[in-house]
Amino acid sequence: MTQDSEGTITHAGPQEARAHEVPPDLAPGAPPISARRLFELSPWVYGLLRANWTAHPASLAGWAEDGLRSSFANLQRIQRLTREHGIRLLIVIYPIPPMLYTREDPAYYAVVKRTFPKWLKDREAIYGTRPGPVETEYERRVRDFCRRQEIELLDLIPEFERNPEWHMLYIPGDIHFNERGHRLAARRIVEALRKPPA
Repeated sequence: MTQDSEGTITHAGPQEARAHEVPPDLAPGAPPISARRLFELSPWVYGLLRANWTAHPASLAGWAEDGLRSSFANLQRIQRLTREHGIRLLIVIYPIPPMLYTREDPAYYAVVKRTFPKWLKDREAIYGTRPGPVETEYERRVRDFCRRQEIELLDLIPEFERNPEWHMLYIPGDIHFNERGHRLAARRIVEALRKPPA
């Protein structure tokens, strides 16, 4: 990673990756990125941050924080409505692929890179090839919110993390589940709903 006299950071990533011009907003210790600033960034950087916000401090302190606050306020409204009408509320969180590369393993990295070439190349612009955190700030915040609000939570992230073939649960190159991923998520949701509320 290098920085020129204008403050632009260049991170080439691995040798086979094309060089990326990365703005200072992505550098470690960067100040919070507001929603306005997010939209001012290049389409590539915008997409990069949208896909990797769950572990990006400047996003979490800025535009993503605003989004989480709004989401939590909406969930509180939903909780009020479900309670008023006697409806069970179950919140389910699941991982997008960038959240699941959490262990150092060069052979496994190669498999993930073949399955998700675009997002992994983009992810490398921020994090290089090092694994991400096992628990993201997003996960922690959602769990804390549900605990405080006494909302039932089904967290699928640990199950996906333990699955050595988690990459086979997604459409290749995409953040959406394939049929196998949908079946796993649906099975866990049905199991959770068959149990009495906690």
